[in-house]
Amino acid sequence: MLYSSLLEDNLRKIIEPYSEVQIAYVAQQIGLPVDKVLQKLSEMILDEKIQGTLDQGRDCLIVFEQGESVAAFEHSLDIVRNLDAVLDSLYDKTQAFKQKYQS
Repeated sequence: MLYSSLLEDNLRKIIEPYSEVQIAYVAQQIGLPVDKVLQKLSEMILDEKIQGTLDQGRDCLIVFEQGESVAAFEHSLDIVRNLDAVLDSLYDKTQAFKQKYQS
């Protein structure tokens, strides 16, 4: 269990600066056989400890961007909702103004 946790931490540290990294490079850096590293990376992806995918045709790990884009997306949605509410309010006020002066 401790070995597995340490291995996961070390793998995360190695792949952290990359958006795409060769599995052979990761195995060389950590000092383990490629098949062992590949197996552990697969396990970490399935357990959602790494956000990414393995491209076995090119023997590399493609790492996806993490939570920042989700937070930015949520913030953008909040802005759009607020703008929608402001526009609805302005529309209602202009309609009331038109009715008041057209009567």
